[in-house]
Amino acid sequence: QAASDVRKVFSLSIEGIGEDFFKKYGVKLGFMSFFVRAAAMALQEFPVVNSVIDGNEIVRRNYVDISVAVATPTGLLVPVLRNVQNMKFHDIENVSFV
Repeated sequence: QAASDVRKVFSLSIEGIGEDFFKKYGVKLGFMSFFVRAAAMALQEFPVVNSVIDGNEIVRRNYVDISVAVATPTGLLVPVLRNVQNMKFHDIENVSFV
């Protein structure tokens, strides 16, 4: 299925497991962790997209680093989430939105 339906994500994070998630991990379950995990999975499935060009060679990376811009009162903060392919939802929420 090419199109995504975020209603299920909304119902999970807001109406479903959101409170239990917060009690267990001390951080709210947000939308960004779903998008970051989905992007990491896609980059692993299509590694050429996560590659770099070095001279005449395409170098494929066996890790996924993703940067997420976060608005703060003093401007944008852009944390780099390293090795996202190994992170759980609470790990992503802790790094990028605290």
